[in-house]
Amino acid sequence: MANEAKRLFCIRIHPDDAPHSIVGVVAGSADEAERLARGKTGLSAAPASVTEIPDGEVMLVTFR
Repeated sequence: MANEAKRLFCIRIHPDDAPHSIVGVVAGSADEAERLARGKTGLSAAPASVTEIPDGEVMLVTFR
């Protein structure tokens, strides 16, 4: 796995009792990206969604 390509992921962690967190991370897989995001936010048990951002694409994040 030393030569595994890194890709950009957007992880949204949405706990029931706290504000949602959105984390952008470069990782080798969706699982790795989610693990890194959970470590940074401390929200280990909250539901999460992971989206890979393809090369040349952007993800727009808006807040109310």
